[in-house]
Amino acid sequence: MRNPNAIGWILSALLSAGLLLASLLVGEPVWLPMFTLIAGLALAVAAGVGVVDWIACKWLGWLADYRRATAVSERVALLERIARMDEQQLEFAKRYVPRIEMASGDVGPALFLRVVNDTIPMDFVKELLAEGDAEYLCPVRRYSEGSLERKWAEAFTSWCIWMGYAAEAGGNRPARWIAYERAMRALGL
Repeated sequence: MRNPNAIGWILSALLSAGLLLASLLVGEPVWLPMFTLIAGLALAVAAGVGVVDWIACKWLGWLADYRRATAVSERVALLERIARMDEQQLEFAKRYVPRIEMASGDVGPALFLRVVNDTIPMDFVKELLAEGDAEYLCPVRRYSEGSLERKWAEAFTSWCIWMGYAAEAGGNRPARWIAYERAMRALGL
């Protein structure tokens, strides 16, 4: 979000006031009072627009900060669910490791990563990791809307966030790795 400064509209307002005052005091030549009056009014309008723009940007910034602060992220929701678990459920959750499954295919065995609600081919996981780097995961937007690859990319990214390996995407940046090496060890890569 852009952050306008107040200097522009303050200077416009001061210059406008000066020109409007000058239009009252200047008498000769005949065109000068009219020119200063028109210039003063134009600067007054510019200052008014600047004030409205500044107030709107500040208010929208405060609103975005408020919504960000009060939003329940996936991590907060996960922590709330963990807080409601009993000892047996916590023991089970501690033992969770990524599950790689094997299925027979036409060209030999195929490996799949089992995530919460989906299975993702390990070849695609490797491709996804190759497209990203050690700082950011591959952007989900790289795959077309509604495609199987996009579904897998979204599932893998959500799984990485859920496991604590990555932080949620922010703005136009993809999800960011928090524990890249740990994720690679867990995946056996």
